[in-house]
This record gives sequence, C-alpha cells and structure tokens, in this order.
Amino acid sequence: MSRLVLHQRDDGVAQTLLRKAATHARDGDVWVDGRTCVPNGELVTVLRREAEFGWVRTGAGVEGYLKLSYLLPPPEEAKVQRHGQGQTTMLRKVATHARDGDVWVDGRTCVPNGELVTVLRREAEFGWVRTGAGVEGYLKLSYLLPPAVAKVQRDDGVAQTLLRKVATHARDGDVWVDGRTCVPNGELVTVLRREAEFGWVRTGAGVEGYLKLAYLAAEEGVPNKLLMFHGTDGANAAGIIQHGLRPSAGGRLGPGVYLTPDQTVANTIAKHRGLQFVLECEVTPGKVYNFDTGTGALPAQKQTWAASGFNAAQSMHPPWAGVDAAFCEYCIHDAAAVRVIKVEGFVAKPT
Repeated sequence: MSRLVLHQRDDGVAQTLLRKAATHARDGDVWVDGRTCVPNGELVTVLRREAEFGWVRTGAGVEGYLKLSYLLPPPEEAKVQRHGQGQTTMLRKVATHARDGDVWVDGRTCVPNGELVTVLRREAEFGWVRTGAGVEGYLKLSYLLPPAVAKVQRDDGVAQTLLRKVATHARDGDVWVDGRTCVPNGELVTVLRREAEFGWVRTGAGVEGYLKLAYLAAEEGVPNKLLMFHGTDGANAAGIIQHGLRPSAGGRLGPGVYLTPDQTVANTIAKHRGLQFVLECEVTPGKVYNFDTGTGALPAQKQTWAASGFNAAQSMHPPWAGVDAAFCEYCIHDAAAVRVIKVEGFVAKPT
C-alpha cells in the first residue's frame, strides 16, 4: 500500500540521489537518469519496500529508491491546548522538563492556546513543532490535541469520494490511491494535515490519501484518543487481564486509573515493582485538569477536579520507582475511558 512520507536526513546532507537499484553501491549505473535529487523536507510516496530501501515517487512523478532511514512520517497538524492555569506555552530548545538555564527558544517565544502548529518529530513526551510564524522548538505532547476527526459529507449528490495520491483537482492520470479507494458519505476520517484545499486523511481501515476539505465536516463530540501505558507487577497481571484496569481508591492525584504517555517510564516502574508487566492503552481523556507542578505537593484541587467537571488530571510526577527524572502522569477518573490494546511482560503463577 502506498504511503506519503517526508524525506529528511540527519547527517548534514541536504539532498539525496534517487537510485535505480536497492543497493548501497555508489559506483556504476545505480543512479536514476539525470541524477535526480530529492531535497530534505520533500514529501514522497513509498510504493513498495525492499530490505533497507523504499521505491518512491516524487511530487514530480520521478521514481527510484531511497534509504528508508531517510524517510520519516509526514508532519501533522495539532492544536495547542493547555488546561488549567496556562494559557500560553514557551517553546523549548531541548526536550526537557527543566525550567532553569538556556532551555527556552530565543525571545522566549510563547504559543497561545488554540494555535495550530506542525509536529515535525516526537521525542518521548515532547514534540518538535513549527508555529505558523515559522519558529521551531519543543512543546509537551500533552499540550497538543491529536489530529482532528471529520466526517465525509458531500452536498453535491455524490455518495462517495475517491482518495487521491496528490493534492490536485485533476481527474486524469495516476492521481488515485491504489485500488481506487472510495470513502462513503458519513464515514469518519482522521485529518493528519492540510495542504491548500485538501486534507491528507486516514480512513478507519488505515488507508491514507487526499480528500477535498470542502467534503469534510467537523465532527463535534468525537473524542480525542491518546496512547498511554501502565506499568505494574506481574503479580497483578492475571486480574487485569480478566477484569481490565480498575481505578485506584486513592493516589497522588486522587482516585482513578494512573497512566503515563512515556513507555520507557512504564517499563521502568514495572521492573522496579517486580515482574515487569506493561499495558498499552487507548485512552479517551476528555477534559483534563493540568496541575503541572513537578513536586510532591499538590493543591486542594487534588480531590475535587472530577467533581468540577474534569475527566482526567495530569501532573509531572517527581522521580519515583526507579525513574530518575520527573515524568508525565495522568489520572483517568472513569476506567471505561481506558481500553487495553496490548499487554507485554510476565504473569506471576498463581500460588
């Protein structure tokens, strides 16, 4: 299945020659005619994969091999949204929770709630983003809403729409996604990014392609979903597998299900507690109260955020259970908002 990706090298080289063959050789007749170069930042379509290489098509329609290590997921749009006390967020130079020293982007650039940014890459709990003004820096991923969900809805009497490979109004030539995939009216799609009058979307079946933005209606009430992790002792595994995660009666942020968006943190906590057992979960957090204190002391809202209309609470947890740095912690009030999608680790034998 074809997939759009971003060409981006991290070795200081600004462009890459397309190859005729999936080889590391640089001598002989290995280069595409004309020695076509693909610059960093260009989007290409991966048509197939062979070992460490991908056969790609550029925007100009030229095809050839590129190393897969030079290809990244395409950038996504996200909306900055902090809950609680912060209405703006400063961009960081480094992916750190530290607030002291030379960690802020020059000019202490602030990004207000509601601004759209482009997420260029992810590092643990942070995303390297580009603002609309072109300034780049790190923001916490917990401050970024996932890509928007929209409903396909045409008002011209046509009941379905073909996905396109390229953001074009043309209907002739090789513009359609393989298999001429159709998306019917009423189907929900995830809008990963926008280009002029088009959106690059992912269907429920995982197929990606372009649709006209005019055919997409914002779907109110569709919950955002986040990927989070819960690390525990394998002695608890059997009960979790049988009954699912149950909310704790208490805890640092009050009663609820405790998770972190950082898998490394969950792994460390699980290992520290005994037999390593980690759950990967799809979470619908809803409205989040953000403490973000980074200390052991929390304000009185610890016990009242759920009663105040919030569905979850978030805070920076100080170093704990083998984790040697502050980490992001969520408490989800309703266990029904947490769906276990994968388990990994050891299950203790019954005694």
